[in-house]
Amino acid sequence: GKSNAGNFLKENAAVANEIDLKLREMLLNGADEKLAAADKAAEKEDAAEANEDF
Repeated sequence: GKSNAGNFLKENAAVANEIDLKLREMLLNGADEKLAAADKAAEKEDAAEANEDF
């Protein structure tokens, strides 16, 4: 199970690096997209509030 998977990755550094790069790309790009979406939503709310004041 876990132990065998860990041993495999230790013995096969190229595979471990490939998995690491793919995970980092998926997780970090996903975080950037979520932040961008949150920023856009906040901007829309701010714009709506600014329009209400006028």
